[in-house]
Amino acid sequence: MIRRPRARERPASPRRDVPVFRAPRPSLGDQGWPPSVRGSTAPNEESIEPMGTSRRELIRMTDDEVAAFVGARLSLQVGTIERDGSIHLSTLWYAVIGGNVVFETYSRSQKIVNLERDDRITVLLEDGTTYETLRGVMIRGRAILRSDQADVVPVAEAVIRRNQPEVPEDYVAAAAVQMAVKRTAVEVVPEKVVSWDHTKLGGTY
Repeated sequence: MIRRPRARERPASPRRDVPVFRAPRPSLGDQGWPPSVRGSTAPNEESIEPMGTSRRELIRMTDDEVAAFVGARLSLQVGTIERDGSIHLSTLWYAVIGGNVVFETYSRSQKIVNLERDDRITVLLEDGTTYETLRGVMIRGRAILRSDQADVVPVAEAVIRRNQPEVPEDYVAAAAVQMAVKRTAVEVVPEKVVSWDHTKLGGTY
């Protein structure tokens, strides 16, 4: 007996009394930082200017603006890759040394375990409470891990000085040495940097 293939069933149309919601596409600009690092943004962004200036170009930060923004934030959101491919997120203090974001954390922390297996890392800095004030910088790249005490101490000192300027200098050095015993320093080497500053839109969408 020959069986004829069943005709494909047409998907049922959504009920007319049930509203269909579609999430708006994000529109983020990208920014090379340092200047030698350049990336591309999502395609098909709609132009909002008659001369062809895209939205991502309007909200993109300059190199100096990116550096100033990164230097002024307090907390860093860190994304690493779990063994199953899911993303592990955490928030911590950081510093900037030699133009790159650095931080130190416990050597047995999940983020270090992940980075030892896969050195890909993404970090995010952001602020703003309404759409027209949203600003942010996302840095995607590779992590360099350093566990020698001589390498961890300078990073720990920089993080303490940056985030706790009220701490006496003699205590900073002592605290950094103590912290370095069980910690690993991480340097984020950028491969792509994306930035957005909605204040440049002048209150428009």
